[in-house]
Amino acid sequence: MSPLSFYENILFSSIPEEVETNEIRAQGTPGEMVSLSFFVSADEDRDELKIGISELSNDLGCISQDLLDIYVVKIWEQAGISIYISDPVQVAELLVKDDRLPFHDHYSRRCAHWKNPLHWRHLLRPPKFYCPPSVRLQGLVHTNLKARQKKQFWISIKIPNDAVAGIYEGHIQFGGKRSSSKGQQLRVQLEVLPIQLLQTPHDFCIWYKGTLDCLLSQHHVPEAIFESQLRDIYEHGFTSFSLTESKAHFLQKALDIAHRIGFRRNVILLGPWPENIESVDFKGLTPIYYLSDEADFRGEPFVRAHHDNWRKVKGWGGTTMASIIHEAKAKELFLVGDENMFPDVYAIHLANNLHYFAIRSEFAIMQEKNVYYYWLSHMEKPNVHRVLAGLYLWKSRSQGFIPYGYQHLPGKGASPFDDFALQEDEAPVVSDDKPRKALMTTYPAATGSIPTLQWKGISAGITDLKYLTTLNAALESAENQQSPSPELQTLVQEIRESVAQFMERLSLTRIEIRLPTQREPYLDIAPGEYQKFKEQMARDIIRLQNALNVNASGASPKQSR
Repeated sequence: MSPLSFYENILFSSIPEEVETNEIRAQGTPGEMVSLSFFVSADEDRDELKIGISELSNDLGCISQDLLDIYVVKIWEQAGISIYISDPVQVAELLVKDDRLPFHDHYSRRCAHWKNPLHWRHLLRPPKFYCPPSVRLQGLVHTNLKARQKKQFWISIKIPNDAVAGIYEGHIQFGGKRSSSKGQQLRVQLEVLPIQLLQTPHDFCIWYKGTLDCLLSQHHVPEAIFESQLRDIYEHGFTSFSLTESKAHFLQKALDIAHRIGFRRNVILLGPWPENIESVDFKGLTPIYYLSDEADFRGEPFVRAHHDNWRKVKGWGGTTMASIIHEAKAKELFLVGDENMFPDVYAIHLANNLHYFAIRSEFAIMQEKNVYYYWLSHMEKPNVHRVLAGLYLWKSRSQGFIPYGYQHLPGKGASPFDDFALQEDEAPVVSDDKPRKALMTTYPAATGSIPTLQWKGISAGITDLKYLTTLNAALESAENQQSPSPELQTLVQEIRESVAQFMERLSLTRIEIRLPTQREPYLDIAPGEYQKFKEQMARDIIRLQNALNVNASGASPKQSR
């Protein structure tokens, strides 16, 4: 049997590098989720290929197998790569354990919360419950390989918070049909950097539709799945999320789960809100009440509802939020006579307001308004999501983002795995009536969620922003030295210029988000440049840390002003 050949891969590129390799490398910081990918090929068919990854270790410690995961990247037919249903296209999207298996999902009258087929609470409104496919989310990858086919694989590594800086090594094991067949190995090297990434002031939020209430049958998930999905959101870098619970005991249970996972920022509460919401313990999370959803496009009933909700929430002393398609219409919607009904937090549809964000980035007075932007995150464009979730947020000087959405089930008996199924009107408006694709940034499974490349793209963007925040803090620390050496001053200037040159290429207005024929946000920026910029930021942070240590031996920092 001919040996396997291995090829490195630039993150979020569907094309392998041309030169064969026997090792794949990555770097990251304690607490970071690191991704890397590679391609495999063979000169003859392999009917069965089993692939696993070992722990990564060195003399100082190890990163255990339960913090590493390996997937095969599934290529399947989708309705284009943008937000609308278009001509079929083969797309690399899903990260699965076996790319050969179909997704057998269905709808049932049996509630996942109760064992009996029909509970008395369902008699008034018999629901249908979505039953996701039973697919394996843990363990070895099982796949096959056609002769001279190059198939992509993906690795996710959760570096422990207490990982010691250094080089960690392990291997990927390739076996055949028999479990005892050892096969080939591909070396893996991870460099844990001596950097502690800073938290950014931005809020990384996502629309989450899952609910514990089985009477809301379209998005109902069992408690174990609810916790699994919120944990997935948290581990990919998000700080906040939305909830749709309209009953206080379900809301309390959801908040208890979120607190146990680690969420401490904001929770967006979609109405109707529980009548006895004052009894709810928010567990350190700040509730933000969602007043209206794209009222400028949905019409007068939504505008009236915004006004009523604003008066209600302000009577409680609560914080408010509303989304809007066109920022220019905010005044006519939210100013009623002398009554200012503007929300405390704006969620503005990004693609329709690029020039607004460009202008806002230039004027400090506009930045005082608490603005998040949102986009539809199900598009199979991982680098678009990476830029929007990271460097674009920094450059636009917005306070946060809230893409739509984690998962939105069709609700008409259709499968979320059918990209050609029509969506119902509950989904976000995008200012026209074209039929839209299934709104799935991740996909449902019986025991959790199936990740996608676009999901990993958002997470990579959040990490990019943490690197930029950490680098900027190091630069400011260097600039505040009381007696900086000439070498330190030169280094600061060099890094400032390097960062500015790359960030200048990220236009706030010329970014391509929804075009159905373009995968990349900028045609003049190659897919691998975003990863290279992140790696350069890491090197610059370390250079600054070293230079500051040297400078501190002969000078002390300025006093705080």
